[in-house]
Amino acid sequence: MEEILMKKRIIPIMIFVISLLTSNVTAGLYNYSFVDATGNMAVTTNSGGSLDFSLKMTVWMNDDNTLRAKIEKNDGTFLTNGFVYLQIDTNADQESSRLSCAGETDYRIINQYSKTLTTIDSLNLVGSSWPESRIAIYGRYVNSQGYVWVGPIIIERTPNENFGSLEVNLSPDDVIEQGAQWRVELPDDLGWSNWYSSGENLFGLSEGHTRIQFKSISNQWITPDIRNVEIKRGNQTIVHAHYISRISSIHGIIYPDEVV
Repeated sequence: MEEILMKKRIIPIMIFVISLLTSNVTAGLYNYSFVDATGNMAVTTNSGGSLDFSLKMTVWMNDDNTLRAKIEKNDGTFLTNGFVYLQIDTNADQESSRLSCAGETDYRIINQYSKTLTTIDSLNLVGSSWPESRIAIYGRYVNSQGYVWVGPIIIERTPNENFGSLEVNLSPDDVIEQGAQWRVELPDDLGWSNWYSSGENLFGLSEGHTRIQFKSISNQWITPDIRNVEIKRGNQTIVHAHYISRISSIHGIIYPDEVV
């Protein structure tokens, strides 16, 4: 099969008032494991493409949840001049699906028997969607004559019940395009976290209360107030916050004082 794509599910949300909604679902800081493989290593020789050879890919899961992958020819001969990439959820030539790897400036391979790549991001940050709590890892070799892909190796995630996570969704879309973001208060008087975009997930949060701050973007919008939120172990807390247009307020649109 030339291309395998895992579709991402998008659920639009429309909010007309300032709101703070929380819901608890199975989430949190995750544990990761290979499907159909034991331990921290998985191997596949499932391969295809336009060139007349096949590939083998071995993937190791590191202690920090980054991935190390070795890609080589099945027959043990060397790979001629070309490029080797790791990709998520597709074997097709999609630059947006490539995983950034440490120490690699151009992913070039020159008459080598194998290429080893290590991802920069941990699995906590890989993929904005995990359909059915799984992602697929592919390898892809490309040269001037064609390409060969290998994979998939499937990774599954399960919730770590010791921590919770937080997702914050901002509206309307106009403020997101103008740079609206959010951040959380750090424990032990360490200040505030980095800024996060709407829809991002923050993992590994300890159980208890924390506060969310919203970034001011322009005089056109009224920024939501700092909010208190409760984090629960093994659960995901989802927050929705709405910026009010000062123009709408001037025109007499009235918003309720209480959070729904």
